[in-house]
Formats: sequence, C-alpha cells, structure tokens
Amino acid sequence: MSNTHIAIDLIGDIHGHAAELEALLAKLGYTRRGGSYGHPQRRVLFLGDNRPRPADQGDAGHRARHGGGRERRGADGQP
Repeated sequence: MSNTHIAIDLIGDIHGHAAELEALLAKLGYTRRGGSYGHPQRRVLFLGDNRPRPADQGDAGHRARHGGGRERRGADGQP
C-alpha cells in the first residue's frame, strides 16, 4: 500500500474572472497544456460559484471544468 499524499488547492467563487484564475493557477505552479491546466503533484478543487458575470462570459467556468479540477456547486445551486 502506498502512502502517497496529493496537495489540494481550494479555490472559491471565481464568478467568471478568467484572467485572475489563470494568474492564480500560474502562481500555484499549474501549467497549461492544450486546453487544460495541470500540476504533477497538486490538484485543484473549485468551491462556490463559477457562473460568469457579463464581462467575462463563461471563460472561468470553462477553465474550472477543463483544468483538471473538480467543482462544488455554490449556494445558489449553479456550477
């Protein structure tokens, strides 16, 4: 049995802030390959709301779902 641990980064309420999300992922050491972000030793868990606000339609939510992370629905029930 392996005793391997994986670090988990928790990110909440991105509300469509795609540029800020990309900057944060880069600061945490995630790299973009194709359309996905990844890290060899870490995973990301998205908590809260990722529904876009009008200024940044859908980009952050798309990155959350296709960035190797998991998401938890927000209080309003929306992803």
